[in-house]
Amino acid sequence: MCSPFPGNFQFFLTVPGSQNSGRAGSLLAIHRSPLPAATKNKRRARSDAPYLALLICFPRQGAYPSVTAMKTSLELEKAAAQQVAAPMAAAARTAPKTRGIDNVETLAIDDESMRRKLIARMHEIATSEDRPSVARDAGNIGSSPVVVVIGVESNTAGLNCGFCGKPSCEALEEADGVCAFNSIDLGIATASAAEVAGRFHVDNRVMFSIGRACLDLKLFGPKVKQARGIPLSVTGKNPFFDRQP
Repeated sequence: MCSPFPGNFQFFLTVPGSQNSGRAGSLLAIHRSPLPAATKNKRRARSDAPYLALLICFPRQGAYPSVTAMKTSLELEKAAAQQVAAPMAAAARTAPKTRGIDNVETLAIDDESMRRKLIARMHEIATSEDRPSVARDAGNIGSSPVVVVIGVESNTAGLNCGFCGKPSCEALEEADGVCAFNSIDLGIATASAAEVAGRFHVDNRVMFSIGRACLDLKLFGPKVKQARGIPLSVTGKNPFFDRQP
């Protein structure tokens, strides 16, 4: 039955004794077309004569993709990781924030050259500060086609809460410190973004080491003092867990 796919098929109606035999048209148009006059006269002359109509359908040219237009599993999986970065950024932007102050910035690293720079900087941190876990994290990025990084600007909340260890926000600003609520907002935004990746079945893990390297590379504006990275992966086994310490 060709009727469920009227856009992909071309139909030819063949009626004996009709001038319209062999004319191409859509199935809908054929159904609405009146019977040819010659056929009507014949049916009046012999009401018991069978009415024969042959409907031939052929696929329209270009109705189906060629083999070269098809994508492999690896291509689709990489595209899935790249596409999920956008709703992750949206989740980070719309996440709840202290007093509604929007200090969050998000970027996605999917360029091979920039990813190599990030990995190199992480290895430098691991060596200079004796942090083998940072080198381990750098190895994970090699199998990640996209890395989402979320940063937060340093901006006091004006609550004088003392959570930062200072008696007031003014004292914190004089000490060039970081507001505790900035860290809280970054955590909420990061968790919101990671949750979106999980909903799309894209493996991920939150890493402070990526954020630290991105700050060293000055990928954010000067006011961003904290950042965390979320590498993404679509493979048969999550590469971010069951790792060596």
